[in-house]
Amino acid sequence: MGVEIERVIKLATYKEYKTTKGTFWRVSGYLGINPTTGQQVNINKRGFASKREAMLYFSEAVTNLEKNIYEVKSSSKTYKQVYEEWLEQYKQDVKESTYHQMITSMNKDVLPYIGNLKIDKIQPVKIQQLLNDWHKRYVNYKKMYWRMLKPFEYALKHGYIHFRIEDRITIPKDKRIKADKKQFYTKDELQELLSCMEQNIQPIWYVFFRLLAFTGMRKGEALALTWKDINFSSKTIDINKTFSIGLKRKQIIQAPKTKASIRVITIDDKTLEVLNKWKITQAIQLLEHGYNSMNENQLIFTTFKGNKYIPLEIPSYWFNKFCNKNGFEIISIHGFRHTHCSLLFESGVPMKDVQERLGHSDIQTTMNIYTHVTENSRENSAKLFANYVGF
Repeated sequence: MGVEIERVIKLATYKEYKTTKGTFWRVSGYLGINPTTGQQVNINKRGFASKREAMLYFSEAVTNLEKNIYEVKSSSKTYKQVYEEWLEQYKQDVKESTYHQMITSMNKDVLPYIGNLKIDKIQPVKIQQLLNDWHKRYVNYKKMYWRMLKPFEYALKHGYIHFRIEDRITIPKDKRIKADKKQFYTKDELQELLSCMEQNIQPIWYVFFRLLAFTGMRKGEALALTWKDINFSSKTIDINKTFSIGLKRKQIIQAPKTKASIRVITIDDKTLEVLNKWKITQAIQLLEHGYNSMNENQLIFTTFKGNKYIPLEIPSYWFNKFCNKNGFEIISIHGFRHTHCSLLFESGVPMKDVQERLGHSDIQTTMNIYTHVTENSRENSAKLFANYVGF
């Protein structure tokens, strides 16, 4: 079966002109769309000795453009085929958990809609309609769009398409009225929350959330900790791995988010005491279920039945249940990291030290959190200024 191509519309004008060197011909006109750039191709060439020579030049230009269009169309692949090519390379460059997130999102949000379409036939209007629909239904529509673009970028690089489709897309603005959701706790709020949690019948809850609040660790980093990572003598924690979900929902341990995330941080005496007490409590509870936890590779946080990793979604379940029962305002689990960072700034810790403690690879990330000053900081600003000025 042959490949259909659009015939190039040939509109040319030939004009004779004279110079001191003689009489010449000029050709100008429209050739069509260049498949390499997606732009209109116009021609304006002068200096031909005859009209016939100018006409031959124009005809040759038309032929070359049509040949280029034919070659592009005959090598066309579906979006899914290009996506699978790109995915093989992407898999080599990212962690398993990131790869899992990508394929899960693409299989659910993108491939059912454009996977079987020829990638060079996908019109920007199709992508715009899909993006507009996501905007209405999903908060993370921009991330979904970013993922969808990756195969298009790959296709452009390898000559399957010849223009940047994103240049012809308008990203809708998010006009949703966002509620002022609490991002972190103040010092007094944290103290009240942890004091109440300490009395809870589930000691693992208190240990886990105190550790997050007093170290700024990420949830996955805390869930991956073993007792070998705690040095009770030097009062430090060695953060060198993280717990995540890989392909087929497999639980995996992998390197932390960035190189900067591999770090050793100090811990306060009270948190160290809490951990030491928990180590004893855990050993007793696990022994009751038939497990010997007295080895350095024992996880600090595990299920008692099976002595296995605690699923990533469980800490949110713990926290929501506790807050709803005791009347505390809920923040995200990541909000404990934000809380720790804010309190470090309040206590006067230099920004560079905060960056290293939290494992931020970019100081800008730390600075962004710094701008979210706590209520105490805002309320004290005027007082501090007035006390300093003194009039």
